Amino acid sequence: MNATACIVKSSSAVLTSLLVVFTISGSLIAGCTGILSSEPGMTGQGITDITPKTNQNPVSFDTAFQAVQTYDPGNKTSVYYILGEGINSDGRAKHWIFGIKRGQEQSFAIYTSMGLSFMPWNGKENYTEIQVGNIVKPADLIKNHRVVLQEVQNPDIDEMELVNGVYTLSSTSAGEGKSVRFNAYNGNAVP
Repeated sequence: MNATACIVKSSSAVLTSLLVVFTISGSLIAGCTGILSSEPGMTGQGITDITPKTNQNPVSFDTAFQAVQTYDPGNKTSVYYILGEGINSDGRAKHWIFGIKRGQEQSFAIYTSMGLSFMPWNGKENYTEIQVGNIVKPADLIKNHRVVLQEVQNPDIDEMELVNGVYTLSSTSAGEGKSVRFNAYNGNAVP
């Protein structure tokens, strides 16, 4: 075989190889609309919900307030508003909200079992400062007034709000709003 025949044969082999590669590539490109099914971990998955799960555990008032205090190690935070929602019979809530002021900065500190977050608060309401160390804690208030609270606890108390020295516990069970009020510092019922 001479040199010219060898080059022609070699060129035709290269062309055949290129033709095979282009044919395979073309069919992959023409027929491919996404990830190849041979990718590891991708077979049989279909559509998967990636929404984060928010299974929150009820948290105690003390845990929530301690988180707010930890955020402000200088202890310059004043509390003017407290709200717990979904309060169970142990005084634990789905979340606690504290209306706080640090100097001129005002915000709502929101604590859930997922952690602490903040939201702006205009703080224009005329609330007196809450001396948190002197109040009857929510768990103790519920324990001390279990009989009275049966009216608003079905199975949880919807809201426990503390403003201007008064706890207001409310429920909207069966579409009927009920609430009871207590002095935050001595736990006595307030008319």
